[in-house]
Amino acid sequence: MAGQLPFHALTIVFAAVRGSDPSPDTLRDLVFVCRSWADAASFVLYDSVALYGGATAALFNRTIGKCPQRAYLVRTLLLALELDDDAAAGRRGTDEEGRQLVKVLAVCPNVVNLALRPLPPSVRPALLAAIASKRLDTLSCAPRLSTPHATPFYASDLVSLVQPSLQELELDCWTSSLDTGGALLPSFPSTLHLTHLKLAFAGAEKLILRLLAAAQSLEVVYVYIEAMFEDPAALASALMPSATTLRSLTLKTNPPLEARPGQQSPYPPAFNRILPHFHQLDYLSISASEISPEALRFLPPSLTHLEIESITDFPHFDFSSHLFRVLSSTSFTLQTLIIHDDGWRVDEAEAVRIVCAGKGIKFACL
Repeated sequence: MAGQLPFHALTIVFAAVRGSDPSPDTLRDLVFVCRSWADAASFVLYDSVALYGGATAALFNRTIGKCPQRAYLVRTLLLALELDDDAAAGRRGTDEEGRQLVKVLAVCPNVVNLALRPLPPSVRPALLAAIASKRLDTLSCAPRLSTPHATPFYASDLVSLVQPSLQELELDCWTSSLDTGGALLPSFPSTLHLTHLKLAFAGAEKLILRLLAAAQSLEVVYVYIEAMFEDPAALASALMPSATTLRSLTLKTNPPLEARPGQQSPYPPAFNRILPHFHQLDYLSISASEISPEALRFLPPSLTHLEIESITDFPHFDFSSHLFRVLSSTSFTLQTLIIHDDGWRVDEAEAVRIVCAGKGIKFACL
């Protein structure tokens, strides 16, 4: 009786089975229970594929060699050397493992969502060629894709990675390969449709700014950089094209200092000026080096969550006292305020908590 169900109905059944069981073993068994189930079960089974290591990739490639039509079913693909990211970071995969993994991407023409973990450096040209042949919606290259034993990506490679069709991009690169020193910066397509951008770099500030500026309809932005931004005004300007669409913004530096060494004023003005223009912004998490307590006077009415990370490192600037003064004299639509700073005294945190409670704001000092 079940074998007579319509194909669409069977795919719904098998999708429910996959959702209730993280392991694909159940679906593999269903393929062999009834011959008429095989196509529907395969349609669900091959929609999302995660391969860890060269051996599993080689097995997949042999299967595709016998049933080439199944390669057309793959839309979401994860390629990695190990299931555990920490284990993969400490292992240099063989060239053959890398070739088998990249071959999977090359033979699956309909992949639109691609996640990559560190692969052997030798496969970089083939990997970039395989990516360039796709029309991706999402691309995640993380975590720490450019480790000493992993695929090095260079600034010029980003033109291949950042396709006009791309909607979501995550890059986690920690070598100097992306730091061009201001030279040979790539020109990105003028028709980028990125809505989600997550970048974690050791440096490459100019590259970050160019990417932000090229995407003019960003909704979610996460940027972490192992340095302080040298030009906060340029960073603010790069975000302005997305002012009417941005809903969530995270900007974190290391260290997240309250003031810049040698700076005359403790108030970096760039973000203070642009914040009122972000009419859709609901979530803001930012290092204190890029914002000041005075910016609280300019928060857009849409903002409900504000998180500030700071290090009390300069005796001439007490973040808590300024924050308390601004909070006491300004009305807010905030629902949550979180401060990351182990330099606060207990009485300072309690004073701010009381002021926030009076304004209906949940406050935490971590």
